Amino acid sequence: MKRIIIIFAFLLTIPFSALFAQGSISGTSKTIRDGAYNKDHIAQNKPVPYPYLSEDDVLWSKRVWRLVDFREKVNQVFYFPEVPKGNWWSFMDIIKKGIETGEITAYAEDDFVKPLKKDDVFKTYERKVKSTYRKENEDFDRDTIVIIPFSNADVKSFKIKEDWIFDKKRSEMIVRIIGIGMVTDIYDANGDPRGTSDMFWVYFPESRNLLAKHEVFNDKNGARRMNYDELLMTRRFNSIIIKEENNYDRLIMDYAKGLDALLESERIKSKLFEWENSLWVY
Repeated sequence: MKRIIIIFAFLLTIPFSALFAQGSISGTSKTIRDGAYNKDHIAQNKPVPYPYLSEDDVLWSKRVWRLVDFREKVNQVFYFPEVPKGNWWSFMDIIKKGIETGEITAYAEDDFVKPLKKDDVFKTYERKVKSTYRKENEDFDRDTIVIIPFSNADVKSFKIKEDWIFDKKRSEMIVRIIGIGMVTDIYDANGDPRGTSDMFWVYFPESRNLLAKHEVFNDKNGARRMNYDELLMTRRFNSIIIKEENNYDRLIMDYAKGLDALLESERIKSKLFEWENSLWVY
């Protein structure tokens, strides 16, 4: 009887041994870890909720629009990597993926009234480039149009719509990002650049969950990488003000050019801080 039990127990171990051997030999990606430890904290991150803000607590507010240029050194964390690596994605890769999966809604304007169809958002920016070719045994060239799919690399800046608010209950100035608008380079039929175009706007509170799950490169310490939501909430980027709410609803570039436009942007920025400082003058 004892011998039968031993044989039966041995037979039970055979399937598990075979499965273990198969998993070891196959070398699937699930058994391979790219690093010395598992980086789970980024994927499990959630955005920090906003403190409650009542209309009665708002003593003063000002709405402004900003432009964040990826080509500035401090803003290059938004542009790279060009190809996603684990939880490290470029800012545009995250926004695009969120729109494609339905986690984020794209809107035509920054009033978030007219949603865009997710299948048409990026198809609109496919590039049509003229090209020539010659068939064998022919003495003349033929013209054709080559369609180049939209590339995330063409997005080199985005706009921010935000409210500056003085909360009298907490006696502090707070900033709430309302929306983000992506800006892409556009090209003519010959493939030459001819300026930029506003693509779409996304409602920032809706995108925070997704932004919080992707890390931002940290060249000082690879073990301590913040996420995109933290990066934006802590204002670790450089930008210029392109508009403040005004009676004419116009951009700075509509009434100032070149150096005058930059000085006007700085004047608005200084006014925001001077208003708060003036409250504490005794």
